[in-house]
Amino acid sequence: MSIEAIFINPDRYQNDIKRRIIPTLHIVYGTCESTINCIAIHGRTTKKYLSSCQLNDPKIWDNFIQDFTDDLIFSWRDGESFLLIPDGLSREDYLLQGESENSNRKFSVFKN
Repeated sequence: MSIEAIFINPDRYQNDIKRRIIPTLHIVYGTCESTINCIAIHGRTTKKYLSSCQLNDPKIWDNFIQDFTDDLIFSWRDGESFLLIPDGLSREDYLLQGESENSNRKFSVFKN
């Protein structure tokens, strides 16, 4: 088993480190000629996704992704957020059902 890529959220780092993180897909070179793909997650996507769920307003998320300048958006959905709000799963379902028709969603599930 090997790791093909890692996700990094620059917004979780202090500003001096955050400035050094490349905001686009890139390759990180390590020891012994190792490499790994690095995918930066825009912190705004996480904030908009969670706001949309917490406020039960799918337009917050949909407007954000429709106005986003990049063609490809990576968002992070942690494993516990839906447990912290009432009816969390149905709220997420409502959010995803509220996405515009031209959204092309791809899901990735990581298991231990």
